[in-house]
Amino acid sequence: MQGGGKLRTSLVLNIYNYRSDTSLDRNRADLDEAWSGFAMEIADATEFNDFTAFQKHIAEAKIEAQWDGAAKIVNATYRSGGDTLEAGFAPGYTGDWDRKTPTDKCFVYRRVNGAWPYLPKGVERDTTLSQISRTGRIEKGGAVLTVEPGRMACVDFEPVTGTFVGYTPLPDASTWKFEVPGGITIEPDGKVGLLRVTVHPRENQVVVDQAHRPGDTTAGLAKSLRVRGMDRPKTILNGRPEDLGAGGQLKLVADR
Repeated sequence: MQGGGKLRTSLVLNIYNYRSDTSLDRNRADLDEAWSGFAMEIADATEFNDFTAFQKHIAEAKIEAQWDGAAKIVNATYRSGGDTLEAGFAPGYTGDWDRKTPTDKCFVYRRVNGAWPYLPKGVERDTTLSQISRTGRIEKGGAVLTVEPGRMACVDFEPVTGTFVGYTPLPDASTWKFEVPGGITIEPDGKVGLLRVTVHPRENQVVVDQAHRPGDTTAGLAKSLRVRGMDRPKTILNGRPEDLGAGGQLKLVADR
């Protein structure tokens, strides 16, 4: 392993991409269009009563692959149980990091039961407790953070304590609005850079960490945050207790 550790081999798959009594002609014009493949399925004891049942399941699975000479694409389908996996593969794909060729030029389509199997465009992470996105609307646990599309933003939700966190991890200025279940809203009066707001509804507390990129103009940046939907919450700004002003206004660093 790269880190210096060792692993014991548990499974070895031997794939023969070319097997013939004659030598391969490496000058063949269609050599870059050569293709092969396999399907592998893994299960455990919670899915099948015994190994015999699993073997029967595998025996009933179907693999189909057709070469489209005009498009130079392999159309592959794997049907297993009630699921269907599909992919279109272009073996002549030559993209790399230098050219930054999009991978959809290599795998021209990918579908699981007819649907796109990955996150929507702009969503970089989505779990049961958090979402990171550049779509302009980030939502988790009923909380919604709205920023300018293209700006990275995150929402975290911790269900045991009922805590919500909304933040923009990069200093690029953006509009910003955080809505938390229960009618709680935190919104600046201008654009913000780095901003993280943690809302503890049960403790009636709001924790704010905020800064802007050194050297950037502060013109158009927010001078305060307005907290709505909480009754005189305890407020902490950049590690220091702060009192909310009239109308729930919290004065920010940019105005100091």
